[in-house]
Amino acid sequence: MHLSKNSKLWLGAVVFLVVNWGIYSFLPESGSSKISFHLASAVSVLLLLVLLWIAQKKNFDPVKCFVPVALVTGLLYMSSVPAFRGADEELHFYRAYEISCGHLASDCRDGAGGRELPVSLWDAKPDNFKNFDFEQMGEKLKISLKPEEKEFIVFNTSSLYSPVQYLPQASGILIGRLFHLPPVALVYCGRAGNLLFWILVCWLALRISKGSSLIYLIGLLPSMLHAASILSGDAVTVGCILLFVTYLIKLSYFEREKRITGHHLTVLFLLGMAISLCKIVYFPICLLIFVLPQSKFRNRKRYLTATIFLVVVCILANLSWTAFSWRFLNEVNEGVNAAEQVKYILFHPVRYLGILLRTTANYFNFYLQTVVGANFCLFDTPIYIWITDCYLVLLGYLAVFHNPIEAQGYFVQKKDKGIALLALTAVFLLINTSLYVQWTPVGKAMIDGIQGRYFAPFLCLLPFFFRKRSEYRAETVTVCASILLAYPVVMTLFLKHI
Repeated sequence: MHLSKNSKLWLGAVVFLVVNWGIYSFLPESGSSKISFHLASAVSVLLLLVLLWIAQKKNFDPVKCFVPVALVTGLLYMSSVPAFRGADEELHFYRAYEISCGHLASDCRDGAGGRELPVSLWDAKPDNFKNFDFEQMGEKLKISLKPEEKEFIVFNTSSLYSPVQYLPQASGILIGRLFHLPPVALVYCGRAGNLLFWILVCWLALRISKGSSLIYLIGLLPSMLHAASILSGDAVTVGCILLFVTYLIKLSYFEREKRITGHHLTVLFLLGMAISLCKIVYFPICLLIFVLPQSKFRNRKRYLTATIFLVVVCILANLSWTAFSWRFLNEVNEGVNAAEQVKYILFHPVRYLGILLRTTANYFNFYLQTVVGANFCLFDTPIYIWITDCYLVLLGYLAVFHNPIEAQGYFVQKKDKGIALLALTAVFLLINTSLYVQWTPVGKAMIDGIQGRYFAPFLCLLPFFFRKRSEYRAETVTVCASILLAYPVVMTLFLKHI
């Protein structure tokens, strides 16, 4: 019997979901867990099949498909992880809550960053973060907010970060506070604000890049959706970088005949400032401003004034917040001494270069797996390696053969490749050096604390490094993969917490 193309698609999708449902059904141990699993599976499969139907109706157009796919899969991610089970989510919650109250900077008492917040926020946190599940969260949900009963709560780590990283989460929490919701519910309000921000910036980047499958996939990587569906600031940081890069590509390549106006520079300036204030290690990405062609300005003087002014202001903003937040920095690991570690690097630069190369070589595979998402929650929920391999293969294929610049018939300039490589190298060095100084014992032969998610912004720079173009349309495969691969990831997260 001859099957049509659509019939093959639906048959393959149903077989994939049913097979995975069957495999995962062996994992729950108790009867109640099995019931919960099958109920969650049925809902997930139904939603994903509806998404597939919507995608088919929209002809698998990445721009038209992204919002429904990101919204549904993002909500599945969010609902499969209990409150506070994200990495450092408790600390992010306190910081976002104080910002929702109008406090952009934390207080400092006895060298500790924090603020007087409702005691109920502290009471609502898990007694044991590692074993916190939905049943225990249900008990914590009964704790009401009681905003008048306060005490000083310490959250040094998140006090270091500027309020820019927490504006979406704080907005969601503010709305929840208006309805007098309990602390656990406020966590989900903050998560919703974070997810909506991520969907918005990725959709804008997709529109700007003229529906690039590469940008679409970056927006739906498990690591990115997980970060966007908890209170992490990574979604804001990577989102601003993605929008900044795609907007530069648009101005530099897609609108070659148009002049750079004050409106364009204002958008770039705001995005550059946001990047510089999100995390200090990412400010070199603002150097990409120099990919703008000089010919798009009235004269060379205006070009140099605009580009150099943006870079200098971003550096000053970065250094200003760093100087302000330095008081919240504490050395928590045994043997860590930032001042001595800086001296060690300065007096032994060649030895430090060897440490950097050794660390990269030893953990390179770990970086690749975790940059797309291999270990979630408190780094205790690994997903199967075949899932991350699927994303890596598809990501690599799209980066090489479906470059958003090449797809529009333009070639990446050598100058632009050099600038992108310089920015990438500078960020790489800053990530490693900052963790060696703040997190690693003095003189240790390996750098501690590096996670693949720190390199997620590198994915945004992929369009600058490849020049091949395929005539084969990858939209159908990319959209289908983003929908179907969500099931095993969501089920892995859900099964961890029932």
